[in-house]
Amino acid sequence: MFIPVDWLGHVACGVGVLATHLGLFELYRRKVIPPVVPCNELRVAVDRGNIQQENIIKLVDERTRELSNARDEALELATRKSEFLANMSHELRTPLNAISGLVELCLDTAPSPKQRNYLEKIESSAQSLLRLVSDVLDFSKADAGRITLERIAFDLRGVLNNLETMLLEKAYSHGVELVLECPLDDTSHVFVGDPMRIEQILVNLVSNAIKFSHKGGTVKVAIQVSTEANQTMMEITVSDNGIGMSQSHQETLFTPFTQADASTTRKYGGTGLGLAICKHLTELMSGSISVRSKEGEGSTFTVQIPIELRDDVSTPLDDKVFVPYAGHQILVVEDNESSRKALSRQLSALGMVCISHTSGESAVAGLAASATPGMYLAAFVDNTLPGISGIDTCRQLREIAPGLPLILMSSTNSDERVTHGAKSNFFDGTLLKPVRDWRTVSELSIQLGLAERTATGLAFHSANTPESIRGAHILVVDDVPINQEILKDLLENVGAKVSLASNGYEAIAAVEYQRPDCILMDCQMPVMDGYEASRKLMDNESFKDIPIIAVTAHASEADRQKCLEAGMVGYLPKPTKAADVYRILATHIKKRVEPVINQDAMPAYMLPALPHIDVSEGLLNCNTPVLYLKTLRTFRDNHCANFEEQFSLSLKEGNFKDALRHVHTLKGLARTVGAKALADIAYTLEMTVRDGATASDLDQQLPRLLRELAIVTHGLHKADLGQ
Repeated sequence: MFIPVDWLGHVACGVGVLATHLGLFELYRRKVIPPVVPCNELRVAVDRGNIQQENIIKLVDERTRELSNARDEALELATRKSEFLANMSHELRTPLNAISGLVELCLDTAPSPKQRNYLEKIESSAQSLLRLVSDVLDFSKADAGRITLERIAFDLRGVLNNLETMLLEKAYSHGVELVLECPLDDTSHVFVGDPMRIEQILVNLVSNAIKFSHKGGTVKVAIQVSTEANQTMMEITVSDNGIGMSQSHQETLFTPFTQADASTTRKYGGTGLGLAICKHLTELMSGSISVRSKEGEGSTFTVQIPIELRDDVSTPLDDKVFVPYAGHQILVVEDNESSRKALSRQLSALGMVCISHTSGESAVAGLAASATPGMYLAAFVDNTLPGISGIDTCRQLREIAPGLPLILMSSTNSDERVTHGAKSNFFDGTLLKPVRDWRTVSELSIQLGLAERTATGLAFHSANTPESIRGAHILVVDDVPINQEILKDLLENVGAKVSLASNGYEAIAAVEYQRPDCILMDCQMPVMDGYEASRKLMDNESFKDIPIIAVTAHASEADRQKCLEAGMVGYLPKPTKAADVYRILATHIKKRVEPVINQDAMPAYMLPALPHIDVSEGLLNCNTPVLYLKTLRTFRDNHCANFEEQFSLSLKEGNFKDALRHVHTLKGLARTVGAKALADIAYTLEMTVRDGATASDLDQQLPRLLRELAIVTHGLHKADLGQ
């Protein structure tokens, strides 16, 4: 049987796609298929097409599954990598915290010069390792797109202070002069952004500049803030006169794990991650970073970041006080050209005239030859001059002009010669280099009698000094004894009262025993971690206003957010520094005020004397007499009366969890109302039950608890506690 092809027109649309796959149209066009097709041949062709189509569908499904599996594996691998690095960061930071903390405590014990040298080298090595850990973790987060930015108010003084703290000694030990240029107006402005990330960029760039500079070289940091077309930009320039780099190396400079060559890595060290992190952070802030360099002559890095400028300012010291001194001469003795120019610019901005010398001999000879030795308002003398030293220069200048205020500039505050010179009155004040506008203003104000000697501290440090936490009760919660010891010593050194706990469960018990003013809470602990303990405390109306500050080696933004969600009010990363501990405590601790009884709010009865209960302690814990009396009634009616029956029943049924809960609750409330002896006995029994008590253990301790409970209960029933 034959079917004319034109009879199949009405099904052409239905088989069009299939025909295309089979190539039937092409075969027909080339007359391979005749105008009429045998039915069985057409059926074979259709079957063949169906098979091919099924194979294609199977192949597509298989490839889709492979791609999906590959994607899932990649995501799982990325998650595992992040978790591994986070855990590794925690494990490394924990011993580093101990090292840094113990070194800091040792440095406060008046070590010998040799011991101080060893301790400072240990601290420097620990900080280097910490920076390495931070670099690896930051790069991992940047690679995964998990770095988030903060938006908080800050000023440049704090950023530059931290930069100096971290890198000044490094520059000094390398024999490199560090010069910071930032106009006084810019340091007094308040910005909104992420100061920690800006500081991180600065530290990476300046650290590299110091590392690749020769002894006697100069690293210059300039920060300018400009506003144009309603857009404020912060430009950071870091330049050095070190080894420089070739054009080919500049092209790959911001690639991770890249340095000039293997010899550079061996000689200078480093991971090659710092600049890659800088680039990522800069771009995350919608900014840019660039480099200009010439081999053998040095490098200049420029970072431009859009920044929000707030209207309020925080001026360290009013420079208008110098108006009466406009036109007066200042003697500057400094051999480093960059430092000399920076200081001259600062003093010129105050309206003064700078007379500069590059050596002590020249300055002494010039003053000796002057007809008017009292021509200078003050003198700034560098400590590391060629020829005679800065200290000897000051001594000779003092002989010529006894009334001339002499300010010695030093790149370190640990030079024994400077300490000896100060004690010998060879000079009147010191100025830590790199010289800064507001620091120069402050020191000059002191020497001219325009400010008290304490103005430096008051002007440039937080008003929340350690004095504000003196007498406060701090609970330190950490499962590592050495960490407890470090924090305990740091806090007791400034007069705080310290209690210790080793896990979240003990922390809750300690809070119930005696309410602290603040809690420093480690997050990763056995039995009960810091997150759970914080949540439980926040759920308790009596304790929810106690500030809890996380102290943890976990350093990611996600960890910080987890702390805040648990009810903690602050975050202190390990390794902890004394200044950071004092600062955050002073921020969150309220001034402790002894409870004052409001006579108008008191009921007709007065607080009664109660046997085996410290009423003053209970009143302090509950804050008001009304609340204290209510707590006493609840304790008497709901807990004292029913404890023996409930506890014994739980033990009889083998329900140790319930037994533990009953004795734990009794202990906590006993602490709150001031029944110290009862609370102590209950605590001992609680630990016994927790450790798997035997019948003989309970037979020894339970009767003692019940006797003390009976005394307390009897006293509560006899007293008038109101309704």
